[in-house]
Amino acid sequence: MAWLDKGLKQRMVGALVLLALAVIFLPILFTREDEVRQVVVEAPPMPETPPVPRVELEPVAVPEPVILPEDLQPSTVIAGTSAAVAPTARAASVAAASTTPKTPVANPVPSPAQAKMAEAKAAQAKMAEAKAAEAKVAQAKMAEAKAAEAKAAQAKMAEAKAEQAKMAEAKAEQAKMAEAKAAEARAAQAKMAEAKAAEAKAEQAKMAEAKAAEAKATEASRLDANGLPVSWSIQLASLSSTANAQDLQRTLRSQGYNAYIRHVEGMNRVYVGPVIERAEANRLCDQLKRQHNLGGFVVRFQPERG
Repeated sequence: MAWLDKGLKQRMVGALVLLALAVIFLPILFTREDEVRQVVVEAPPMPETPPVPRVELEPVAVPEPVILPEDLQPSTVIAGTSAAVAPTARAASVAAASTTPKTPVANPVPSPAQAKMAEAKAAQAKMAEAKAAEAKVAQAKMAEAKAAEAKAAQAKMAEAKAEQAKMAEAKAEQAKMAEAKAAEARAAQAKMAEAKAAEAKAEQAKMAEAKAAEAKATEASRLDANGLPVSWSIQLASLSSTANAQDLQRTLRSQGYNAYIRHVEGMNRVYVGPVIERAEANRLCDQLKRQHNLGGFVVRFQPERG
């Protein structure tokens, strides 16, 4: 009996240890890393040792040992003994079965450790169902969130496309306005150019008329009282000797100058010219002075009388 009590205690302690380990480690295995929960496990107290049912012992008739002679073989003795004992044991068992009252067989009652294990399994099943429900709810929420994000993204894309279409329309309108303004500016520039060209032509015509009038007036002013153009000559010398005057005239003419002689009051005056411009006459006078050392001066050209 003591050995039976010790074995039962060891089994119950082992069952409790296994239950505690299962309660501690199973939630850790089934728990995700992002779901950290604190599980407090209260180990139940050690159950009391159940009472051992009392077994009643009934007397069994044991046959007396039979002494066999020595000359019998062992195999014969064993066979005969077994054959002799078998009917006796059968008779004893039949007698015990007939004398022992029959008791109804009841269903086995689970031990407290088995009940705790069942409760732990039920709790784990509930936790698994709760986690599965939470996972389903989380998945549904994630799906709803993704659908909402997709709808929002589609709405944003539609808005962006609408904005792009508006911007394209605005750009097209701006391009049309720019083209219209450019056309107006070109037309205005063309009109201004035409007006300026007309004004320039009118100014040129006026200037041409003015120049013609000035030329006519200048020509009229360059004519003297006799209707001859006003011209200029350079008087180089006034000599009493006609031969000397003629020699000077020949020398100047040989050098390309238009030299001529006028007889005034008994003197022979040598001239070079005439030229129309007074400035040309001044230049010619300076040239003769540098080349021939003749100090002349510019005078009005007087045509020869007679």
